[in-house]
Amino acid sequence: MVSAQDTISLGYSTIKQNWYVDGFYGGQILFSTDANNRTNRVTHFFGIDAGKLFTPFIGVEISLDALKKGGANASYGLYKADEIGGRTMFGNNDPYREFATINPDGSYNVDIKYWSSKLLLFTSIMNIIHKGYNSSCKYDIYPYFGLGYMRVIKQDGLPEANVLTMDFRLKAKYAIYKNFDLFAQCGLSVLPDLFEGRITGSMHHASLDFACGVRYNIGSKHFSTNILKDKEEFASSEPPENIIEHDTVFVEKVVEKIVEDTTDKYANKFILDSLTITTIVFPIGKSTPSVDINIRYQQIVNFMNKYPKCKVILHGYSDKDTGTEKINYSLSQKRAEYVYNQLINKYHVDKNRLEIIANSSKVQHYDKADYNRIVIAVAVLDE
Repeated sequence: MVSAQDTISLGYSTIKQNWYVDGFYGGQILFSTDANNRTNRVTHFFGIDAGKLFTPFIGVEISLDALKKGGANASYGLYKADEIGGRTMFGNNDPYREFATINPDGSYNVDIKYWSSKLLLFTSIMNIIHKGYNSSCKYDIYPYFGLGYMRVIKQDGLPEANVLTMDFRLKAKYAIYKNFDLFAQCGLSVLPDLFEGRITGSMHHASLDFACGVRYNIGSKHFSTNILKDKEEFASSEPPENIIEHDTVFVEKVVEKIVEDTTDKYANKFILDSLTITTIVFPIGKSTPSVDINIRYQQIVNFMNKYPKCKVILHGYSDKDTGTEKINYSLSQKRAEYVYNQLINKYHVDKNRLEIIANSSKVQHYDKADYNRIVIAVAVLDE
């Protein structure tokens, strides 16, 4: 997927990390290849998903949902509820007709209530494109594949049914507000014969659905990691040493130069040499801040707008009291990348004016460990 020069955030997830729970509600149109070509059925559905991301690209999900499929039906075909000869033969009498209103053309509307559960393996297309989790991306596309279990609820002449299914799904989501997402999906389920009480005459039939709705994220589908690898690090467990050595001291100063001009337009103007703009603090073991820090981003943006010739270096750090050197290096890198992505995607800063440096925990600016879980934005004059 990548060239020899590209890097990709593979990372791993511990047992306690990266779990999520979603509740959803929406509408669905379903098409089926069951007996006598039943017309499309419109229904509402609701349910809950729970899952875990093992890497930014691969996860597993358990989905539970309840549906009611309604649509036009005809009385032709064989029906499981009309058993003849001790379950060895089936008749063409549909018991549901006794509970339905028959239309002039002989058809009638039927509702089938059922619930289903699925165990699905999925991947994130946008994480693959971004080569790792991008916290600022509001949309994503998830292909799913797995097995399911469906149960028809016995009612009004419809027999109960329990079947195993094979499921393929493609789901897209867009974050609209905090934990709320809009989603759309299409799915294909392969069902055994006799499902819904009708005999199709084949071993299996397919059920295709299109759905959309709203989803509430009790635990968001994001990824935090304990380690960052790239293609060159696979052969070595040690972080690059040359990234650490050149940053041992921060210089916080402004060098003043008086520019001669008869109009005094530029008199006493500051010319930037090196200056710390702001510091962003992170929770222990996390690569995203725990509080709203938009004002810090705005400080950086305002400074860059005021000094268009400056460049900002984002120095990522971690504390030496927790984690190994390798974990701390990857964490400092991810913290700097998070700020970098926020400035580019949310505040539209020119990426050519930003640089990332991961300093791990070899450099500690403060005595208190909490103060060293930081990203420091430093402005330098871009010649």
